[in-house]
This record gives sequence, C-alpha cells and structure tokens, in this order.
Amino acid sequence: PLPFSLQTYHHFTQGAPAAKYSAVAQKVLNSDKVLSQQSANVPQAVDDASCLMQADKSFMFIVFVAKDYPERTAFELLRQIRKEFTDKEAADAEKATDNSLSKACKKWMSAACTKYDDVASVNKVSL
Repeated sequence: PLPFSLQTYHHFTQGAPAAKYSAVAQKVLNSDKVLSQQSANVPQAVDDASCLMQADKSFMFIVFVAKDYPERTAFELLRQIRKEFTDKEAADAEKATDNSLSKACKKWMSAACTKYDDVASVNKVSL
C-alpha cells in the first residue's frame, strides 16, 4: 500500500469526539474493498452518521454527515472539498505528515462545511 497521511477537520463539537471519526477514517483508508472504489457510501462505518468517500490515484476524501443528510448533497460537499484541496494543498500533500495540513485546510473547509450546513441553500430538491 502507498504511504498516506491523515488530515482532519471536525466541523461540529456536538456528538461523538473527533477521535472516533478519525479512527473510522483510518479503517476506511485501510480497507481494500473501499480502496477499489472511486466513490462510495461506506455502510455501517459508524453508527451515528453516514460515511461517504471519494478517491483518486493520490487522495481519498471522507466525510461524515448526519444519517438523514441527503447523500447527493454530501457528495457535492466532497466534490467541493476535493477541488479546493487539489487547488490549494495538493502540492504540499506528498510530504505531509498526519495533521500537518489540517490547520491550512481549516479556513476553506470551515467555509465549505458552513455552506453545506443549510441543505436547502445548496440542494433545491430537498425543499
């Protein structure tokens, strides 16, 4: 397997601690079944949320959302995060260690997560 580093951003302070989701993300990263897919809803990865991922040859992006959060909208959030990461952080990612990019990513990830907090504003079908 390729070496990887885990970068995190925990948007909410409610619910399970961020460490719980980081542990699940590590399991997803180590799953051969998940790694063979480019985009997936990872069923039963965590009991209190939905886990969705997108991957390419270099990066995997994982998001945890409330179980009732629309899957289509969560994948839109993933696409935005993936694009912003590729545009802003990918050059530094190869030499990154765990959480070394997390602080740099926080500003734009916070903005993306805040935007997607209001499902109705980003998904007109949800109305």
